[in-house]
Amino acid sequence: MVAYGALPLNVFPVSPFLTKKETRIAMDTSVVISTYNSKRNIGNIENKGFKDFHCIVHAISKDITFVDDQISSTSDENQLEELVKKIKKIMASKKYGNIEELVIIDAIQRIGLEYYFRDEISAALEKHYNLYHSTIEEGTDNLHDLALHFRLLRQHGYHVSSDALAKFKDKNGNFNQELAKDINGLMSLFEASQFRTRSDYVLDDANKFSRKLLKASLLKNIEQFEGLVIGNTLRYPYHKSLPRLMAKKFLPCFKSSLMFLHDFNHINDWINEVHDLARIDINLAQISQQLELTQVSRWVNELNLEELQFARIEPLKWYMWSMGILPGLDMSEERLEIMKAISFSYMIDDIFDGYGTYDELYLFTEAIKRWETADVTQLPNCMKVCFKALLETTNDFSSKIQTKHGWNPEQFLRKLWTEQCNAFFIELKWSVNKYSPNPKEYLNNGIVSSGTHVVMAHAFFLLGKEINKKSLKELSSLPSIISSTATILRLWNDVGNHMDKTPNGEDGSYVDWYMKEHKISSYDIARKHVSRKISDAWKCINKEYMSSTSPFSKEFKEACLNLARTVPIMYSQDESDHFQFMVEP
Repeated sequence: MVAYGALPLNVFPVSPFLTKKETRIAMDTSVVISTYNSKRNIGNIENKGFKDFHCIVHAISKDITFVDDQISSTSDENQLEELVKKIKKIMASKKYGNIEELVIIDAIQRIGLEYYFRDEISAALEKHYNLYHSTIEEGTDNLHDLALHFRLLRQHGYHVSSDALAKFKDKNGNFNQELAKDINGLMSLFEASQFRTRSDYVLDDANKFSRKLLKASLLKNIEQFEGLVIGNTLRYPYHKSLPRLMAKKFLPCFKSSLMFLHDFNHINDWINEVHDLARIDINLAQISQQLELTQVSRWVNELNLEELQFARIEPLKWYMWSMGILPGLDMSEERLEIMKAISFSYMIDDIFDGYGTYDELYLFTEAIKRWETADVTQLPNCMKVCFKALLETTNDFSSKIQTKHGWNPEQFLRKLWTEQCNAFFIELKWSVNKYSPNPKEYLNNGIVSSGTHVVMAHAFFLLGKEINKKSLKELSSLPSIISSTATILRLWNDVGNHMDKTPNGEDGSYVDWYMKEHKISSYDIARKHVSRKISDAWKCINKEYMSSTSPFSKEFKEACLNLARTVPIMYSQDESDHFQFMVEP
C-alpha cells in the first residue's frame, strides 16, 4: 500500500504512539529493555531511524518523480480554482434531492476533496435530511439509494434512525436473501453499517448480512475488476479509511470504481473535473509534504537528541501520525505542531521502557509534575535533555495558541503530561512488584499511557474551535470520544505485541492479561474478544461524533475519528494480516 505523498508504508515499521516493551526498533535496530532495577541494561544501539529519516528527506528533495512535474505549482493552483468553481456550479445545477447529488458528494469525499466543498455539501445534505423521512414514507425499494442516503447523513453528523433499513427484512426479522443479487446495494449497506452505535441492532444485522454475502460473491465467477472493488469495500470501508491517504492509489481506477459502486452511468458531465481536481490536489499536497518534512528535519536537529541514543528517534513515523490526524492541505502548521507532541510521547515512553532506573524515573515523573520549579540536578543527562525540550516546546506551543486563539493551555497540557507519566510509573511499579493487573485495570491505565489524551488535547487547541469553559472541562475529564480512540490504539498495539512476544512468552499486553485471568490458551478466543472491544469502541466514537449535545466542534471530533482510522494503517507492516484482524467476529 502506498500512502499519501507516495511514501511506502511497508518501508517503515509503524506502530501506535507508545509501543510497550517493543523490541523491534525502527530500521532494524534493537534494544534490550531495562529490567527496572538499580542497573541499566541497554544494548549497543545505533539509531538508524534518525539517520535514515534525513536520507529520506534528501531523497525526496532530489526525486523529480515525487512531485508531478507536468505542470508548475502556480499553474496547478490556478487550474484548481477553476475546477472548484466548475464543480460547485455542477452541484448547484442538480435537481433538488436527486440521487446524483449524493453520488457527487460521495465521489468528492472518497477522493479526499471534501475540504473544497464543505459549504455546498452541508447545504445539500441539509436538504436531503429534510427529505429523508418522506423518502422512507414513499416506500423506496432501492437498497443502494436508501443506504447511501443514510450513510452520508450520519457521516455528516445527522443521527438519523437506522430503522428505515428494516424494511429490507422479512417477516422473521432477517434481511431478505433476495438481496444477494444486489451487489451494489450490499456494498452500500455494508458501508452504512460502519456507522452503527451500541443501540443500532438493525445495523449490527446489516453488517453481518452484507459482509457474508459480499464475501460469498467473491467466490463466484465475477469479473476481476468487480472482485477488486468488492474486496476493497470489505477491507477499506470509507468510514474507517483515510481518503487523502488512499487518494493516489484510488485515482487510476476512480471513474470505473465509482460507476460500479453506484451502478450509475450518468457521471460523465462531472467525473473528469473531479478526477483532474484530485490529481492537482495530490500534486500540491506532495509539494507541501516535501516542505513539511524539511521543517521536521530542522526541528529534530535543533533538539540535540544525541543523549537519547536508546530511544526511537523516528521523525517520519511521528509525522505520518500527524498526517493521519490532520490531513487537510490547509493544516500544514497544525501538523508540525502535533507532530512535536507525538514525538515526546514516544521519547518519554522509551525513557521508561528502555533506560531509567526506578529512582530516576520517580524523579523524572516528579519533575514533569513540578514543571518549571523542578529540580533536575539528579537526573541523567538524557532525562534532562528530554525534560528541557518538552518544557520549551510546550511553552512555545502555549504562546502560539494564546496569540492565535486567546487561550493559554500551558497548565492544561502540563496536567496531561503529568497524568501520562504517572500512568507509565504505574506500569513500572507493576513490573517491579511482579504484579499482574486484571484486563480492565490494565486497559484503563493503558488508555492514559497511550498518549492519546495529550496528543488530542494539542489538536483541540490547534483547531481553535469551541474553546470555552464547558469544552475544557469535558476535555480535562478524558471524554468518551478520546478514551474510545485510545482503546482502539492500545488494543491494536497490544495484539501486535502479543504476536511478537518475547522468548520467555511474556509481553505484558492486554491479550496476555486477558488469557491469564480467564485461564485460556487459545489466542483465537482472545482475538475475538479484543475484536469485539474494538468494535464497541468504534460504536462509542460514532455516537459521540453524531452527538448534538457534544461541546466539541465537528473539526475536533473528526480529528479524533481520523486518529482511530490511522491506527490500523500505521500499525500494519503486512496489511493483509492486520486488516484481517479488523474483521469482526
